[in-house]
Amino acid sequence: MTNNIFIVGCPRSGTTLLQSILAAHSDIASFPETKFFQHLVPAKQPWKTLGMVSRRFPPYVDNFLVKEIGNPELLANWPPLPFISLYSRRFAEILTTLAAQQGKTIWLEKTPEHRYYIKEIEKYFANVKIIHLLRSGADVVASLYEVTHKYPQLWHGKWDVDLCVNIWLEAVEISRYHLGKKHHIFVQYEQLVEQPQAVAEKLCQFWG
Repeated sequence: MTNNIFIVGCPRSGTTLLQSILAAHSDIASFPETKFFQHLVPAKQPWKTLGMVSRRFPPYVDNFLVKEIGNPELLANWPPLPFISLYSRRFAEILTTLAAQQGKTIWLEKTPEHRYYIKEIEKYFANVKIIHLLRSGADVVASLYEVTHKYPQLWHGKWDVDLCVNIWLEAVEISRYHLGKKHHIFVQYEQLVEQPQAVAEKLCQFWG
């Protein structure tokens, strides 16, 4: 069975660095940020309660599969009934297929915002492992403030310091909730930078 690994955390915590280190492993296939659950799960009731797919999903999946990863053939075979459970399973099949095409036995998905959808990930993905990346609050806040002011069009405007602090605090609280769960593991950004090999070995042991 293919291992499924998700990296989550606060933006600007080093998730891209961790992804690049792990993607160098000969057994791991990695992809651009899918943002899958952000587009799959509706924000409003009653569609969310009913488990229905968001209306944002069809244009998103077309853009991701065709333009971002260049696999238009994967647009076929989506379930006829637009339920989150069915679409999640199809998404897992797609990533598994893409990993197998590369001769890989593990696929790695990195979308920081998927921290909001850990419940769905745990529910719909078999054999899942979730890596939480944590970084010093001062560094995250400084980085968020700088990048949102430099590229406001990519971040929906310039974030003030209070917003940056709140985003970091919220992300840490989400991660804290999952402490002690056997399929979750926590990595400190500072340790990743100082001892990348030790962190990589620890993670390899984590998923066997």
